[in-house]
Amino acid sequence: MRKQHAKFFWMILVSSITVIWVAAYPTWAVAKTFRPLDDSAVLAHLPGSSDVQVEEFKRAQRYSFALPNDLGLAIQSAKLAIELAQERADPRFMGYAQTALRPWWELSDPPSQVVLLRAIIHQLNHQFERSLEDLEKVISRSPDHAQAWLTRAFVLQALGRPHQALESCQFLGHQLGRLIAAICQSRMEFLIGESEMAYESLRRALSEKSVASARTRSWAYTVLAEIAAGIGQANAAERHFREALALNEQNTYLLASFSDFLLGQGRASEVRDLLEGKTAADSLLLRLAIAATKLETDDATQLESLLVARFRESWLRQDARHLREEAIFANHSANRPAEALELALANWQSQREPIDARVLLMAARNANSPQAAEPVREWMRATGIQDVSLSALINDIDEGGE
Repeated sequence: MRKQHAKFFWMILVSSITVIWVAAYPTWAVAKTFRPLDDSAVLAHLPGSSDVQVEEFKRAQRYSFALPNDLGLAIQSAKLAIELAQERADPRFMGYAQTALRPWWELSDPPSQVVLLRAIIHQLNHQFERSLEDLEKVISRSPDHAQAWLTRAFVLQALGRPHQALESCQFLGHQLGRLIAAICQSRMEFLIGESEMAYESLRRALSEKSVASARTRSWAYTVLAEIAAGIGQANAAERHFREALALNEQNTYLLASFSDFLLGQGRASEVRDLLEGKTAADSLLLRLAIAATKLETDDATQLESLLVARFRESWLRQDARHLREEAIFANHSANRPAEALELALANWQSQREPIDARVLLMAARNANSPQAAEPVREWMRATGIQDVSLSALINDIDEGGE
């Protein structure tokens, strides 16, 4: 009965992918609540009072609470919360940002600053079409609004439309700095198959004298690392990942991307060292659990149970943002190829980046379902992307390999 109710609920919630969701609803999503085996077990590390970035946000939040109708204070508080949400992959900060903007959130014609921040919050919540609608409003008012064009580029990237994303990058000029423009341009050039040019142009941009922040340079090195990995330059990719970490070791996206690179090379013990204690973000807990399982460590089962509990909580919150992580987890779990494939197909409906393509191809290969790989093949033909890991998985599928 519980499964029937859950299926009916998700049919209503996600009507655009009803069939896939009903089939994909994981049997472990209704598992028992996770309870640690030891009272001293660390479940997550939350930002402490010594965290300068968090303290800055808290001060802004206090001022905003005291004067809730002050637009300037609300904008400052929301911006800092969004930065933390992006950096730490912590959904609480998205809630704080939306709370700060609440007096203007539902207005028919809110200030452009509010519309832009609302678009970014929609983006982080994977409400990509709503994000694009808000970005179009900002751009219609201010055609040269660089931040709106940048956000639009990365929303279109998430939707698997890199050619359109590249067009948005070309509207940036140097308003946000030469390096950010180069990051945008190079990322999209890689996605449309111009990999060598993308790598060299971003490498040159990083070698130039720049006033870019450490956070921006770390982002640039992360993108450079992913391009290098995509074109099969593993040594360069690792060097760039480490250069990015030296500048910003707390960025969740960077840690997850580097972990995927290391896991792909069979270096689970290094992933374990990299992510030890970093379990607040579900994406990092996922990689740590995979590494522990591969290494057969004593806490592998405990980490997997905690991850399952996190997924269950997201379902209860009606939060569909974890499809990618659930599909990755199912791909790495024994005897679950059909479930992994359904989750990967559902994820592909909402986001189509190289990692999503890898997840779907891996699931299609493991489920011995070559026809399920066709959406990725079509996307690769349409974009022109050249990526060695995707090509290897396609070859495995064509050869019927495991």
